[in-house]
Amino acid sequence: MRRILQLPCGSDSSQPFLPAAVWEAADPPAHNNAKDEPQEPAADPALTAQLAAQCSWQYQSRLAELTAKYGVSEISKSEENKVHLDRPRFETDANGLTGSEFGTAVHTFMQYADFEAAAKDLPAEIERCHTGGRLTGRQAEAVRRSRIAAFFTSPLYARLKQAKRIWREQKFMVRIADLSLDGPLAEIGAQYAGTDGMVTGIMDLVFEEEDGIVLVDYKTDSGKDEAALLEAYTEQVRLYAKALGLLMKKPVRDCCLYSVRHCKVIPVEV
Repeated sequence: MRRILQLPCGSDSSQPFLPAAVWEAADPPAHNNAKDEPQEPAADPALTAQLAAQCSWQYQSRLAELTAKYGVSEISKSEENKVHLDRPRFETDANGLTGSEFGTAVHTFMQYADFEAAAKDLPAEIERCHTGGRLTGRQAEAVRRSRIAAFFTSPLYARLKQAKRIWREQKFMVRIADLSLDGPLAEIGAQYAGTDGMVTGIMDLVFEEEDGIVLVDYKTDSGKDEAALLEAYTEQVRLYAKALGLLMKKPVRDCCLYSVRHCKVIPVEV
């Protein structure tokens, strides 16, 4: 053993006694049997399949590219959204309101006005909405100068007075996939099939008659005749009608635009 450890041979009692650990380390292994080595456990087939499935999953890029929630006015227009800048002063009306601001004033009045009172005394009802904080001074003056008085003498208002129920500025949100979109909107419907993409909107006026629901959308556009209004808003109204039928679970009998500028009801085929 001393030769193995390269120690001087001889009987020298001063040499320290080697501990057992040295002896054990110096001794060569008695055998090298492969059966004594630890064996790797066999792979669990079920766990292996689960891991393989997780590693092979791919992100659905089609869904990532879809807008999660649309407004009705966005989904019903084919052109891309544009940045709207403040209009030059010469494009405002006599009250300093842009076309969009004038539309907001009329819609606000039609949301909060007492229709029966407005039919009897429109200026007084406009003033009530003004003093009650619903309309600003400029908005109130714009409504006074508008042709909204014709609405309260129209056949549409006569039907409204006989309605079973009335809803104004009715907000909604539904899944696009539930609307069964067709026509010009069929491509969007196909893109959102089986997804949870939503569409939101506000219906200006809805009322219920004995044989169904009537949908009315106020329009204050200037410079558009009946044909131009139908071209611009038919798909928007059709989308409203589909959402309304889905939510009310009743047939939507009639849909129309009411043009404040032209004092006219414009039927929309849905």
